Amino acid sequence: IDLNLTLGASDLSRFIAWNDTLRRQLGNRALTVGAQVGGTLNKLNLSRFSVELPRIFALRASGSVQQATDPERMQGRVALNGELTDPRFFSPLLPDGMTLSRMRLRSDLRAASGRFGGLATLWVGTGKLTAEGSFIPRSERYTARIEADSLPLYAFLPTDSSSIASFAIRADGQGFDPFSSRTAARVEAQITHAVYDRLDFGGLSLTAALADHRFRGEFTGENRALNADLHFGGLLTQARQEASIEGSISRLDLERMHLVAQPADVSLRLRAAASATETKAYTATVELDTVRVRYGTFENTVVRTTLTAEADSAHARADVSSGDLQLPFRSLTGLDSLAGGFDRAIAEIRRQIRAGRIDADTLGHTLPPFSLDFRAGRNNILNNYLLARGMGFGQ
Repeated sequence: IDLNLTLGASDLSRFIAWNDTLRRQLGNRALTVGAQVGGTLNKLNLSRFSVELPRIFALRASGSVQQATDPERMQGRVALNGELTDPRFFSPLLPDGMTLSRMRLRSDLRAASGRFGGLATLWVGTGKLTAEGSFIPRSERYTARIEADSLPLYAFLPTDSSSIASFAIRADGQGFDPFSSRTAARVEAQITHAVYDRLDFGGLSLTAALADHRFRGEFTGENRALNADLHFGGLLTQARQEASIEGSISRLDLERMHLVAQPADVSLRLRAAASATETKAYTATVELDTVRVRYGTFENTVVRTTLTAEADSAHARADVSSGDLQLPFRSLTGLDSLAGGFDRAIAEIRRQIRAGRIDADTLGHTLPPFSLDFRAGRNNILNNYLLARGMGFGQ
């Protein structure tokens, strides 16, 4: 089969919603599609396949495939290459704030006796992005690697404050059902260089592994704005799921992250855990310890602060404790009913505000049954926050 197709501007307008900018950029150029295919499904030869818009983009493929109808016996190799030489042509088709840059693509796709794999490299300016992987459908085994070397993010987000990025992600495993004991996976990710708004967010590393229903991993960060060492783990089964994280953040500089205008940083130790069951029973614990806060000229060490909560179909409870602050919440209503009751109460409050009249009796009947107590002195996280705002509790 030898196929050649030429589509001019009037032909393309039947498939694409043109505007004046696209018409001017296209001019008298035509889209050409060509293919030369021979053989049978048992031995298919793709001598040539191309899609080209002169001086704008070109995409070409060639290769051969044997046993194309049988994935278990399929053998073959296809090369796919392309160039984008005038990215302005696609600008009217992209979301606001996004653009494209001149780029080149080189890729090689392979199949051999039930194993599929490929390698692709995308060059953008002086940077490049490489992706490589393999997959065996029969056993659900897979490997993947993505690496960026000085990838210019500003080529895609010119109005953002992004600059360039270098990172690597590697993954391998078997299976995709997280609740299966046969599922195993390992992921490693490193960001060595990532500039955003003049700050390099490099020095970040994440590793995670899953095997025999249990997962574990760690996150570390070391740069001018963040210094962290966190470890996490948990359990994944159909009947129960658990997750926990523990570690320290010795520096979180909010000013260098451009989140606030004046000097501000936080350091703390963190411990958190949560669980859920298929019977809809939930627990959660968060503990913050050795919290040091600096905001402008204000500096303070926050006492240990904890949050515990649990809920099921028959009750819900939560406790917040921070120094001399105590905030216990109790309800003999299941979590779903409690959430639905508060949703109705919020809707009622909005209705009463629009009506310009507050009816406490109606609102009281709408709210679900619960109790909430609050006790606090001067040694707690809330008073520390108020002190940073020039306020605070009295004696």
